[in-house]
Amino acid sequence: MRFKISLYILSLLSVLSTAAGAEEILVPESATKRVLVPSSDIGQTWRARTSYADSDWLLCSGAPGGVGYEMQSGYENRITLDVSDRMYESGSNPNSSCYIRILFSLTSTTIESISKLTLRMRYDDGFLAYLNGVLVAQANADGAVVWNAAASATHEADGQDSFTITEFKGQLKAGDNLLAIQGLNSGTNSSDFLINAELV
Repeated sequence: MRFKISLYILSLLSVLSTAAGAEEILVPESATKRVLVPSSDIGQTWRARTSYADSDWLLCSGAPGGVGYEMQSGYENRITLDVSDRMYESGSNPNSSCYIRILFSLTSTTIESISKLTLRMRYDDGFLAYLNGVLVAQANADGAVVWNAAASATHEADGQDSFTITEFKGQLKAGDNLLAIQGLNSGTNSSDFLINAELV
C-alpha cells in the first residue's frame, strides 16, 4: 500500500511539474500579418506602434503563415503570402527588405506567468525582430540596417531557429502588443526568401 501511495505521489508531482513548465504559444506561425515591401524610407514607427496605420499593407492570413517566395523549389509549402513580384529582381521596384507586423493581445495574468520567452524563426536569409519597438533578436543583419538593406550572409530556413528573449519580457503589456520583423534577403537576385515567426 505504501509503495502504491509513493507511486501516486511521484506521478502527481510529474503532472504538476509538466503543467508548470507548459509551453504557451503567444504568436503562432499562422498569425495574421500585415506586410510591406518598402519602396522608400517610411521611418521606424511601423515597428513600434500598435496603432500604426497598416490597412493598406498586404494581408497574410492563415497557415502555414510564411511570407516569402520560391523561384525553384523548397519553400512553396511554407508560404502563405508570395512577395516575389515586389522583392525579386524582375519586379518594378525590387527590394531585399520586407516589413512584417504581427499584432497580438495578452492578459496581465499571462504575462505574470511567463518564466521564459522564446522567439522561433524560420528565415532566409536574415532578420531583425522588435517587440513593441525594442530590438529583441537579429541574424545576418550587420551594421546600420536601412529600409532596403540586404542580409549580410545567407541562411537556409530548413527549420526553426530559437532565440531566447526572456530579458525583454518587460516589454510585454496587457492588451495589444506588436511583434515587428524586418526580413532580409541576400539580394534581389536570390531565388528564394522566407520569414515566419513564432513567439512562445
